[in-house]
Amino acid sequence: MRADEQLATLLDRDPATHVTLDNLYDVDRLLDGLSRVRADEQLAILAHRAATHVALDNPDAVNRLLDRLRQVGAHEQLAALAHRAATHVALDNPDTVDQLLDQLHRLGAHEQLAALANRAITHVTLDDPVAVAALLDRLHGVRADEQLAALAHRAATHVALGNPDAVAALLDRLHRVGADEQLATLANRLPAAGHFDWFLDVGSHRSGFGSGESRTGVLLTAGRGMTWSSSDASSASEHTSRRSPRSSRLGRNRAVFARRQHLRQR
Repeated sequence: MRADEQLATLLDRDPATHVTLDNLYDVDRLLDGLSRVRADEQLAILAHRAATHVALDNPDAVNRLLDRLRQVGAHEQLAALAHRAATHVALDNPDTVDQLLDQLHRLGAHEQLAALANRAITHVTLDDPVAVAALLDRLHGVRADEQLAALAHRAATHVALGNPDAVAALLDRLHRVGADEQLATLANRLPAAGHFDWFLDVGSHRSGFGSGESRTGVLLTAGRGMTWSSSDASSASEHTSRRSPRSSRLGRNRAVFARRQHLRQR
């Protein structure tokens, strides 16, 4: 049997209708194959099924499928899947949201990107400050300025302060995306949480302890909602002077953040 006859026999079995949608990688490969042999009718059927019915619980596979729909020219189905993903994908993992925002931006799906960004600012979890920092960076990159400001405010106000390296990464990212007010808000939570040394790392607070211009150029006010006695300041200053010379947490964690970003993009 010739190759064209084998192909005709295969297409007669209506694979686009009968293939299961449980494995998005299989769907992706079949879309690619149908496109290569120019089985346009089968391609349209499968693209429609995939766009309207595939599960959204595998973000990597969804991103790959979005890209495949673009490659095969299934623009209506691409828009439909992008809409579903933007409005229904789970927000319990900031990394997932970050990756989907990047994909929507590259695809030029601006309405869907805005919809996802609007969901993220109010519902994305804040358990991982480093992941939140990456998401802030993404919002900055896609110029979602309003959503960036809103998420930065949530993070600065509510993120847990138990992990110094993670908090330092978030502080650094707030500075880099220009969220100065939110940076000040987060920094001014540190002393009340018992992290005066971290507070000192953010800026030049070693004299006066009332207000100071930080190394980031942001005016941070230690007295916002808190008071410090001269003995507190003296104790903190003495503690600071005993610390071995080292780079600030912000500087060190730029490398940590960069390594994590590199691993996420591989």
